[in-house]
Amino acid sequence: MYQGDGSTGWPMARANPDLRLAGGEGASVRLKETAVRDPVESPALPQSSPNHSRPLSVAALAGERRWLLVTGGGKRLGRLIALTAAGSGWDVVLHYHASVEAAVATAEEIRGLGRQVITVQADLADPAQVETLLARAAAAAGQPLEGLVNSASLFDWDDAASLTAAGFQAHQTVNTLAPVLLTRALHQGLAPAQRGAVVNILDFKLANPNPDHLSYTLSKYALAGASRVLARALAPLVRVNTVSPGYVLPAPGQDEAEFRRLSRRNPLDRDPDPRQVADAVVFLLNHDTITDQDIAVDCGLHFLTLDRDVGLA
Repeated sequence: MYQGDGSTGWPMARANPDLRLAGGEGASVRLKETAVRDPVESPALPQSSPNHSRPLSVAALAGERRWLLVTGGGKRLGRLIALTAAGSGWDVVLHYHASVEAAVATAEEIRGLGRQVITVQADLADPAQVETLLARAAAAAGQPLEGLVNSASLFDWDDAASLTAAGFQAHQTVNTLAPVLLTRALHQGLAPAQRGAVVNILDFKLANPNPDHLSYTLSKYALAGASRVLARALAPLVRVNTVSPGYVLPAPGQDEAEFRRLSRRNPLDRDPDPRQVADAVVFLLNHDTITDQDIAVDCGLHFLTLDRDVGLA
């Protein structure tokens, strides 16, 4: 099951031999693939607005254009990050895998905020497509990208008894290898005077793990380590930070009342707000003295010991 962000769901499959990469100013590319796994439709999300995102980036205040790639940017948490970044002055490249309608709808919202937007399709399970994604996005934008948010994740359930080699490798490819390749491409594509910023989406459960979603959890541990290494390896040109969301969105198909009951079981005894996750991401993108830091936006869930995943409790 391939998701636009790290959210539970169920797999579907369909043939889709010829998806279109939509670009600004009429730019388009065609990419061949054999199968696309559809994410389940997402529930409605809180609305975002330009006033909710703060502060403006330095470049936006100076009237310069800066382009940001958000993987899984058409739906759920990726959508909120893209909208919040646009409200902060970023022009946005929305990556999607199969959810073309959601990406187009989010692009229209971003245009409504007065920013430029491009949609680009790629399967993050295919390293060959990942390695060309930044270059294709930069070509459509007409300039190198300066920001990257790795939000898309594979999130299939398994545990120690059910883990398979194929499932483990699939999670590592999408959740770890793809962000590393994209971060390298961002660094290599910077113009001489540019600096870059990367934010990787982790998970609060890394601080206090449970046995559920073992392959997913291990891939996020690997991404956390990669983020720290890359922050050092790519300095001073690229800053690398992470955000660890809590249980902020219901699983596709989950009853809203059940989600609210489970999600409020946290040390702060309050409803989580996914917009605050997006705010944290944009904060790290815009503050150019911060690198190698993680922000947990989880109402304190990271210091609770849970026997099962919070959504299965």
